[in-house]
Amino acid sequence: MSCAPDLVPVLRDATGEQYARAAELGATVSLFMDHVRWWGDVLADDLYGPEVAARWMSARTAWDHGHRVSLHNDGVCTPAEPLSSVATAVTRRSTSGRVHGADQALTVEEALRAVTVNAAWQLHMEDHIGMLRPGMRADFAVLNQDPHTVPADRLREDMHVTGTFLSGRRTWWTRNCPGPSLRARPRNRAGATIASPS
Repeated sequence: MSCAPDLVPVLRDATGEQYARAAELGATVSLFMDHVRWWGDVLADDLYGPEVAARWMSARTAWDHGHRVSLHNDGVCTPAEPLSSVATAVTRRSTSGRVHGADQALTVEEALRAVTVNAAWQLHMEDHIGMLRPGMRADFAVLNQDPHTVPADRLREDMHVTGTFLSGRRTWWTRNCPGPSLRARPRNRAGATIASPS
């Protein structure tokens, strides 16, 4: 079970010792990863210096100290784009292309877990959302390609959502979303197949 006091402001540039102590206390860590993307240069050049900017949102340290890290966005400050958070967690690149704290990067697999399974666990929703398995809600996004095969520096540019499903029902898609092949085409009450949008 998770206990989630909001430690992000306290641990945004935390040391391993602080993350270890937070884990001992049962605290969970959710990082505003796109802070590095949008403000990494400002943090390094104008506010705190490059050493603090390199530790900002230190996902690797948190992960290595036993935390089930999740990533979040603040919709007022940045676009709510989970794939952008994933890309930033993997590359640690700011909008200028500078890298702040390469040693704090997550793998693609870890970053994907941070926006799916780990986030569901922090919300105490791990039995309902966060992965696909029988008995769960089947809320998911379809991507245009496997993120594990995309070069890290191309994740932000090359990865796109082509469809979304809620409770197993397709709710949004592009022409490239393979909707009907994922499940039987929906039928109306009389049993007639409902046409998919073109």
